[in-house]
Amino acid sequence: MQTAENLPEITVYPAGQRTGGFICRECRLIREVPGTRQIYSALWQDQPVILKIFRRRFSAYRHVMREWNALQKLRNLQVLRPEPLFFGKTGKGDWALAAEYIPYASDIFTLFQTSADRNKREKLLLSVISQLAHLHIHGILQKDMHLGNFLWADNRIYILDPAQIKFYDQPVAVKKGLAQLAILCVNWPADDEPQMEIFIRKYFAVRGLTTRPWLTESILRMIRAQRNRILARSLKKTLRTSKRYLSLKTSAFRGMFVKDLFDSRHAAELPSQIDLWMNRGKILKRGNTCFVVSMELNGKTVVIKRYNHKGFWHSLRQTIRRSRARRCWLHGHRLNWLNIPTAAPLAFIEKRKGLLLYCSYIINEFVEGQKLDNYLKDVSIPEEQQIQMMNQVDQILQQMELYRITHGDLKRANIIITGHGPVMIDLDSLKVHRLGFLFNYYRRKDLAQITDSLGG
Repeated sequence: MQTAENLPEITVYPAGQRTGGFICRECRLIREVPGTRQIYSALWQDQPVILKIFRRRFSAYRHVMREWNALQKLRNLQVLRPEPLFFGKTGKGDWALAAEYIPYASDIFTLFQTSADRNKREKLLLSVISQLAHLHIHGILQKDMHLGNFLWADNRIYILDPAQIKFYDQPVAVKKGLAQLAILCVNWPADDEPQMEIFIRKYFAVRGLTTRPWLTESILRMIRAQRNRILARSLKKTLRTSKRYLSLKTSAFRGMFVKDLFDSRHAAELPSQIDLWMNRGKILKRGNTCFVVSMELNGKTVVIKRYNHKGFWHSLRQTIRRSRARRCWLHGHRLNWLNIPTAAPLAFIEKRKGLLLYCSYIINEFVEGQKLDNYLKDVSIPEEQQIQMMNQVDQILQQMELYRITHGDLKRANIIITGHGPVMIDLDSLKVHRLGFLFNYYRRKDLAQITDSLGG
């Protein structure tokens, strides 16, 4: 049976003709943007090709010509790209374009994300940044800048998505170039800015520009700002069902669950049973504001924290401001995304009565280790090791400073020393500040609190 995924052949006729078409065989759908375009792998004259079919009636021709002309210009500028082969209309009247298939190639985003070798990742990013600088020298600006638009094959980099390329008669302005450099640098871990300075120097060296310390710091601020924009989009994704998360929304309960630990059945059953489960757990804290236990859940040790109901007006405020559990869920993902170690958020649940929030629950991974003050008082631990651990705590605080984050309750019990280093927990009072003077105020409180908790 012939299906859209496996067509025996597609014939592309030169515009205005119904004969002499280019016959593409063994067409297999590899990607589809519904209602916009389909991308096939196929054989033309026994040569593997990529065939793009554009579905939008009124804009298809414009898209085909934009991509075709861009590929021609890239070839004239001797920039590595898939070779343009032909374009025209299919037998169904859709515009189509065929380009060379690059064998044994992988997009650099996939290579970068799947590699555990830091040196390999560094070389990949340096290669892309070098290529980016060369493109800017030639007046080529890829408007849709991301690692997925670069292809790695035979130790060479090809540029993809020509329809999103803009060509200038002179080199790309330095300001625009640096904005794209910042987009690429965001792929590197947020807590390794010294390495980002190497990337910056590489771009400047290829373009023959001179950098200065103040300029480097300005670019680092651009990278942080770009990271915050991407982070904002990423946090929104943690609030809807996806490959990683499962959402729950009923008249009585709302919440989010990490699919690695919860399936749809667990997500449906847990909210109505969570109080019973907590009563069986090991009590860590029982107060008027919250109730905290540790327990086994689906084979994993977790900490469950319930924010108690405290009356109508409290419920009204929490309904308007959103629940503390939801805020902690987002804060946990924020810190992890910025490589600031914290207990991984696994789920949050909101219990509602009518339109009002009644109480909420946050479920985090249990962090095994010593509280910071106990660790420093432990005479069995060498002083040099303690100093090294405090340096790691200081690095975490510096990373929080770069992104204007304050903890709000930075006491000894909220920093756990594990075998992998310090981990920050209890994010109830965490804040991200837009205004510098507010950040400075809360930052001083954080530093004073951790100093006081350690006895000066």
